[in-house]
Amino acid sequence: MSKSRASFLKSAASAEEVALALHSADEQALHEEDVSWVRWTFQSIRARRPAIVFETEAMERAELIEDWKRFVEQTWLPSIAPLLLRGWAAAREGREEELFLVNAKMGAALSPEEQERSVIAGQMLLRATQGAKYQSTLGAFRRYVEQTGAAPQLAGVWAALAALFQLPPADVLIEHLREEWLVATKHCAHHEPPQGPVSFSGLAARALHEQRHFQFQQE
Repeated sequence: MSKSRASFLKSAASAEEVALALHSADEQALHEEDVSWVRWTFQSIRARRPAIVFETEAMERAELIEDWKRFVEQTWLPSIAPLLLRGWAAAREGREEELFLVNAKMGAALSPEEQERSVIAGQMLLRATQGAKYQSTLGAFRRYVEQTGAAPQLAGVWAALAALFQLPPADVLIEHLREEWLVATKHCAHHEPPQGPVSFSGLAARALHEQRHFQFQQE
């Protein structure tokens, strides 16, 4: 990771700041370089799984986008996104017990079929990251799963991994959405990612805004 990009990631405090910075072609190139490891880490899941949580059999663009809208409105925005942010914060601050609790809540928020797919992908991501050095809370999460037999939800593993590599919250959300989309739509990969309000960055900004609003209401 470049020093300039690392400095930018530490200073970016919101999705809006990230989005503004990425308007620059140079910043976009640096961003793609910095998250290339994410795409590499997820490649076995993408190659071997038909879906994570989001699932669609649609072939036509309109139907595909409708399925995506249904997923983000019914599952991702109300359940996965806030729990992912909470898990990321817990992992970043070393609050291991909270991360374990969030992982359980992630599973409870899904249907049995969604939970099964999420756990299989979570197990695969844990295996793919076994060789990472200085695993911190990710290592604690791994030991917790091994010792208790807990089901590692994909978003729970991702929260710990993203915290380990110091991704900012917007990228944590965006890359999770990207992988959900890429895995589920590889049967019709000629379709471009969703645009506008249901784009990865648009949904991440909305999730961060809603999370800040919730926290303000609680204070």
